[in-house]
Amino acid sequence: MVGLCSKLRTRCWHSYRVKNVLHSPGRITAYPSVVENLTGLVTIHAMNHFKLEYFAVSLSILSVVWVDLSCTKKGPISPDDTAKMQIAVQDTLASEVWLEVSFPGRRDRQGVSREFTIERDGIQILSGKCIGPMAFVDDTTADPRHNYTYQAFQWDNSIAVDSTAPVLATTMDTTSHHFNFTTEILPGWTTSLLFDVSIINENSIWIVGSIYLLDSLGGKDPTPYCAAYWNGSKWTPKRFYYQGLKTTFLLDEIRGVCAFSDSDVWFAALSQLFHWDGTNLKMYQLWGGSIGTPLIQKLWGTSSNNLFGVGDSGAIVHFDGTTWQRIQSGVDVEIRDAWGGSNLLFGNNVVLFPASNKYEVGVEKILRFESSGQIDALIPWPYTKRLALSVWFDSHSPIYLCGQGIFEYRGGSGWHEITEVPLGVNNRIRGNGPNDIFVVGDFGVAAHYNGKTWRSYPEAELKFGLYESMAMKGNLVVAVGSNAPQGADAQAVVLWGRR
Repeated sequence: MVGLCSKLRTRCWHSYRVKNVLHSPGRITAYPSVVENLTGLVTIHAMNHFKLEYFAVSLSILSVVWVDLSCTKKGPISPDDTAKMQIAVQDTLASEVWLEVSFPGRRDRQGVSREFTIERDGIQILSGKCIGPMAFVDDTTADPRHNYTYQAFQWDNSIAVDSTAPVLATTMDTTSHHFNFTTEILPGWTTSLLFDVSIINENSIWIVGSIYLLDSLGGKDPTPYCAAYWNGSKWTPKRFYYQGLKTTFLLDEIRGVCAFSDSDVWFAALSQLFHWDGTNLKMYQLWGGSIGTPLIQKLWGTSSNNLFGVGDSGAIVHFDGTTWQRIQSGVDVEIRDAWGGSNLLFGNNVVLFPASNKYEVGVEKILRFESSGQIDALIPWPYTKRLALSVWFDSHSPIYLCGQGIFEYRGGSGWHEITEVPLGVNNRIRGNGPNDIFVVGDFGVAAHYNGKTWRSYPEAELKFGLYESMAMKGNLVVAVGSNAPQGADAQAVVLWGRR
């Protein structure tokens, strides 16, 4: 037995190793209280940002080993605490099961701890103490597409005094890594750059950028296109014009696109936003039309009644279906992406914005916007001078972020770097679910997570280029960017990944 005197404090970190355990990672979380006396490798990271404390532990199935992290003795459960403990499956991923162990009806008195264990398929995988009414447990040792039975027991002086009914958990299956890739260097698209892509379906795709084609004599047409549309068989370049105060202007470059349907497409260009209904283009002037105002680079939303635009100098704007409103971000660096939804870590209707300048050292932050209209930077980013460029999550997953590397976030235990993919600058991360995530970046980096493992695709690499953005829907991945071999003009590139 190892006895260690420690108290949990905000932003404190302690690690201790105990012998005779399996070296397989697990995670245990106590809300709103504390879990201690965990078997195995104990890493305590207490954060009060979201009123959650996360604890990473190695799960032992060989023996019960206790690590006492408390300075004081905890008293036994009093006789009037008679309500039955419960265990519930909160969520399952391909290789994880999230459990909640609760002690309903028991008073959370100061100095009272409850010793408990958890068994999986009749084998003990965790032991600990809970100070408070409940504990969240993340079993990261599960296998994909597998049925597990979990049961929790409460102990007093080595005597089992309570137990839960067994609960069944079925993990998700992994998805296939087997994509067939085609790198399309668009013929005749000379000196062209592609910045963004949006998939409506496999027969309706928009790509945007600055596109120059050859004229009838084989020379460069000086009048650019700003978008192209895929109808299932070919790309059709598009020029858009919009009405100014006194004249009509050509929209020569588009940086961001978000398409909800063929008649509901949004474009971000310069300091303006545009809506295309399939026939007409409507302009929304931001910042009062002032010169030198921030550029909007990318768009994300759930509908045309809930749409965000992000860009230079910390620019964030929101459209509620009627008007665009600016949201003060509190930063002056680039914001290149937005993603939102509901998640176990943050609650409902939260939007995240990674903020950092790609081409110069500056501030790197993860901004969080809540439905209340408040924005903060309470999600810590510990990697100084490591870019934060794109973010993705869903209701079942950790938070995934890419930039100078790929990272995942599980709450108070902080960010963890994913090292299975070679280090590089990754510009976009998107997914269909927690077992189907894709990343692209500079020099043609392309990688996929299937819920269990990451795989990189050297066949998608670009020696002289990059993928600026990417969209994923079902079994289709489309990435866009540019390639500029030495001595040649930039060429527009579209990467197709079909599974």
